[in-house]
Amino acid sequence: MAKEYYSINPPASLTLEEIQRVFNELNVRLLSISHRLNLIDLNDQSTGWAMTNVTSDKVLDADSTSTTELADVLGTLIDTLKDYGILGS
Repeated sequence: MAKEYYSINPPASLTLEEIQRVFNELNVRLLSISHRLNLIDLNDQSTGWAMTNVTSDKVLDADSTSTTELADVLGTLIDTLKDYGILGS
């Protein structure tokens, strides 16, 4: 699951109606994130995952890549999923 970041840049002053609208939007976003988190059952964690010789790489050029780069991106993804507890060692 990719991390999502939201930035809020409110104007200097907000009306009560604008504050309510912003609050409602944040509530919708939080409920959406909460729903997605509930879809993950960490009790059914897949174990046995191990990576060696991985160079952290989150960029993949689909037009020009190598087996090594693919392996590094995959290893980075697996390590990240382990960090979040979705996969286990």
